[in-house]
Amino acid sequence: MESKDVIINLIIKSGISQKEISELINIDEGTISKMKNGKRSASIDKFLKWCKILNVKPKDCFEINVKK
Repeated sequence: MESKDVIINLIIKSGISQKEISELINIDEGTISKMKNGKRSASIDKFLKWCKILNVKPKDCFEINVKK
């Protein structure tokens, strides 16, 4: 899963508008748009802040497929 997919999923699952998220995380709404389009990645600290604000465990944001 690409980082842009993680961002999009976090926004959709949150039920919070992109504008509200930008205010809560203290980043520009345009930056979120760039993240959604894959033109920019979230830093680890911003990602963790998103998870905390949206009450999501970071590990739950990624699909892990392990082949045996």
